[in-house]
Amino acid sequence: MGSRTARRALVALAAIATFGALPAVAGATDPSHVGSTLEGCKFSSTTVLPDGNGNFICPSAAYTTGNLGKGWNELDLVPHRVTLDAGNAAPATQTYTIAVVLDGRDAGAPGYDVISAPTLNAALSDAGCDTGTSSGQLTTTGFGGIDESIYRTLTVTQAQGSTCVYDYYGRLALGSHLFPGSSLHANLALIGSDGKPTTQGIGASDVSIPVNEILPQELTKDMSALQNSDHAWSIVKGAEPDHVNFTNTCATGAALDATVAVTVTVTWTKLAATPSGDITVTTHVYAKNPAARTITVTPTDVIRSGSTTLDTVNGGAVDVPANTKLLVLTHTMTVPAGTLALNDVATATYTDKVTGIAIPGSTSAVAAATVQGSGIVTNDSAVISDSESITGPFSYSADSFTPDIGAFQNGYVAGTKTTSQTDWLSSSQGDSGAVTFSKTVYTSAGSSGSGTLSDVAHVTGSDGFDAHANASVALVSARQATISIVKHIPNVLSGTETASFTFDVKDAAGNVVETRTLNFAAGDTTKSVDVTGLTPAQYTVEERTATGWAPQDPVPVDVTTACSGGAEFTNNFGPATAEAHKISDPTGFESGWQMVLTGPGTPAGGEKVLTDATGTASFTTTLQEGSYTITETGQSGWFNSGSSGECSFTVNYPADADHAYSCTFTNVEYGHLKVQKTVSGSSDLGGRSFTFQLRTGASPSAVGTTLETQTVDAAHNPATFTSDLVPGTTYQLCETVPAVGWMTSLFAGGFTPNVVNDPFADNSVICHDFTVTAGETKTYTVDNTPPPGGLALTIGYWKTHASCSSNNGKMKQTTDQVLASFPIAAGQSTHGVYIGSLYVDTCKEAVNLLNKSTVNSGKKMASDPAYNLAAQLMAVELNLQGGAGACGGLLTYRAQAQTLLAKYGFDGVSSYTSGASKMSAADQALANALAHQLDQWNNNTLC
Repeated sequence: MGSRTARRALVALAAIATFGALPAVAGATDPSHVGSTLEGCKFSSTTVLPDGNGNFICPSAAYTTGNLGKGWNELDLVPHRVTLDAGNAAPATQTYTIAVVLDGRDAGAPGYDVISAPTLNAALSDAGCDTGTSSGQLTTTGFGGIDESIYRTLTVTQAQGSTCVYDYYGRLALGSHLFPGSSLHANLALIGSDGKPTTQGIGASDVSIPVNEILPQELTKDMSALQNSDHAWSIVKGAEPDHVNFTNTCATGAALDATVAVTVTVTWTKLAATPSGDITVTTHVYAKNPAARTITVTPTDVIRSGSTTLDTVNGGAVDVPANTKLLVLTHTMTVPAGTLALNDVATATYTDKVTGIAIPGSTSAVAAATVQGSGIVTNDSAVISDSESITGPFSYSADSFTPDIGAFQNGYVAGTKTTSQTDWLSSSQGDSGAVTFSKTVYTSAGSSGSGTLSDVAHVTGSDGFDAHANASVALVSARQATISIVKHIPNVLSGTETASFTFDVKDAAGNVVETRTLNFAAGDTTKSVDVTGLTPAQYTVEERTATGWAPQDPVPVDVTTACSGGAEFTNNFGPATAEAHKISDPTGFESGWQMVLTGPGTPAGGEKVLTDATGTASFTTTLQEGSYTITETGQSGWFNSGSSGECSFTVNYPADADHAYSCTFTNVEYGHLKVQKTVSGSSDLGGRSFTFQLRTGASPSAVGTTLETQTVDAAHNPATFTSDLVPGTTYQLCETVPAVGWMTSLFAGGFTPNVVNDPFADNSVICHDFTVTAGETKTYTVDNTPPPGGLALTIGYWKTHASCSSNNGKMKQTTDQVLASFPIAAGQSTHGVYIGSLYVDTCKEAVNLLNKSTVNSGKKMASDPAYNLAAQLMAVELNLQGGAGACGGLLTYRAQAQTLLAKYGFDGVSSYTSGASKMSAADQALANALAHQLDQWNNNTLC
């Protein structure tokens, strides 16, 4: 339908409809050949709900397919009925679904808010009807263009030729009288393909209630307030002058018994009668129930002043019968006089005991009350009283009063000087008035302090009204005291030097009341300043400690009764101090070091202090002006790596007052070296001794400096070197190889000293670099392995370890021993070895060859490749015979050298660079190359 109005016009004609053989609609199953009638109960004066069985079902005669008429009101449960007739054309049995729909909400206003489940009316239905199955309450987009409808589905199984009747009701919501439009509708519908109610195929039967006939649930109330009336009186006081200051009683010529005149005026006013006393407020709250059934109402009432809540009462639940207005709450309270804008707000909530479904919303009512007077007037007359008192070092007299409307009380005689309270009382006064008192205030010479002349007046009404007013005159008697501050310092300022001292004058509570500063220049030793205008009391003068000057104790000064007092301070400068600090590497050795301070005031030889556990040595000498030095006494096994801070300084006061001089010494503990000796991994040295050296500066290009030599044997293993080693400095541990063919573990990563610069260097000494950390004793385990397979030795070793060498055989005669160990060659009678064609069997021959010289005369032949090769080959033969290990092609090079020398008939006498025995250039080159390879092996660098 195009509009809600047009739709409503059509459904009015379709209250009775038949479900014919219509096309099936997707969703629920539609009825086939079923006639339907939608009815509602028309309200009348005879309608009784619920019926005798407790059901909300009307007599059958009350149901209509048209307008349900007026009489239905908010919170009524309006009965509806659906009659379903399955004709002869209907299937024998069918199950189908329809929907019953009620207007729910439009334009923010509610219509029906509850729809009950349809129930089978067995008395009106045939035997072929089942009870039906209903959904819960659902919502959908409203029929007829409204915002929202509520509905339930009803699924029915019905036999052909049967009539089935189902009853249900809808609850008119709280506020439904505001529903827009003219009517509230109930509809009958099918279920569309979207699962929602639809008018397609049925035409939407409906019945309606006229909205403008629905009466609302209402809350009304009344409010009253009652109060008496009273005369109020006001009273004020004024004093002139409002304060009195007496002169300084310590000043020269100060007046004795100084006096000042004071006047006090009391003024009272009788005010017009006004409502008085507490206000009694009463409210009554009524609930009106227009529904055709009992409704439970729960009220709440709030009494307010303006928008301020004064009291709240929550009433209990009250059952209000149908079509009844009932008092549901009485609220009474008492409020103070003068409470304005009394008003009241009541609200009510509703309970549906039948459905058990909450009723949304509430109702409210407001009321206001004007305070009503009772006509009783009080406090029509009053008396005025006045009391005078004084505090501080003062007295006063009450001299007179005008007009003469009262009298002094308690025997006081006007004009009498007193420090006690005086009282005055007026006769009864029926109207406004005033009285003025003349008084005199007194003090004495030398007095000091403050006080108050106080006056309190009361106006007391005939019926108990009371008001009062206060007036006071501040009194000050100033005996102003003076404190003189004197400062002394030693004569230590010179040139442009200055010193400043600041003093705080504090009261008994510790508050600073005055501050003064004295400034000293060169030559000044005494300064003073007066602090004047002080209130008599006990004071303390405190000197702020100046940098470099010793602190002074505070000086108390009592000027409670005296006009003056003094505080004297004598200052010396804060002496400078000195201390020494020790840093040890490694840490943990900071204590026990002797530090020495020398300079003015120290004992002969200086003040000596040992450092404590923190490494600090604090000197006790009070430092004087002059020069000082801090030194330390060294300890064995440590060296000083440097000092820092103020180790030499000059004290100049006062610039250096309180200065703490500090000197720091850093000492490092020497390291040491220890050697643990093994032979083939065993600590059993086999009766042998081994020689080790501690060197510094040794390298492949330098022999270095020998610091210490240790011999390790069975009785001295391990051996510890006594030399102190500087941490971080590179040293060398060197071992003299026991003999040819021995191996030392120092060889791995070690070197022969000076081998680069001296081709004849003795490589029987193997060195290894090392460093120590502070305090470390570095331990090396050096293992030696006896031949065979050990280290080879250079020509330099073999020529110096022979009986015929230039050192006169002072070294071990290893060369002689090894030479004598060779077998006797064929055709020879002595032990020896062939070098080319030369059979070497004497020490002299061997040493001359090793020296690259002729064997007969010792002539140097170092430029002759044959002699160079012969020297290296001689060393190779001695090394191999002594047990050195061959490797890296040595045996091949050895054979080639022997062949080459034999080729030229080397005899150790001839020249092989000229003459008949001259080597070819190629063989000279070969001789040099082979000599190089053999030299590498002799130096243990070939492999």
